[in-house]
Amino acid sequence: LRLQNSVRGLIQSGLCQSAHDLSEGGLACALAECCLAGPVVFGAEVNLPTHQRLDVTLFNESQSRALVSVPAVDVDQALALLRSYGVAAECIGHVARQDSNDTLTLHTYKRMLRFKLSDLREDWADSLAQIMQHEDTSSESA
Repeated sequence: LRLQNSVRGLIQSGLCQSAHDLSEGGLACALAECCLAGPVVFGAEVNLPTHQRLDVTLFNESQSRALVSVPAVDVDQALALLRSYGVAAECIGHVARQDSNDTLTLHTYKRMLRFKLSDLREDWADSLAQIMQHEDTSSESA
């Protein structure tokens, strides 16, 4: 419960702008979902300072991990709060500037991966889960 309590502490302190667990799809999916979640699309630039296999880094669904965003000026305070709960935490990136807000950029130890969020949104909209949900809704209204 340390992670949940620490995120609750961030929220109560007013530092947390968003939080997303990594249990479904890992870091890559959580980043994409966060960028696309609201009515305004936000890009992100992320540094992945690990030498693990890339698939493990991006898609690991292990428990008790979260992606949290805080204002840039509050990063040190947020990290200190998380660590006070005994939670390992690090800053891995930032929300992209306005001129690059349609891109999710991941810097790995081997390469840079860049995704247009408009393409990701289209792929998500065409996913099997979305198609099935749409079909369920269509059949209910028929």
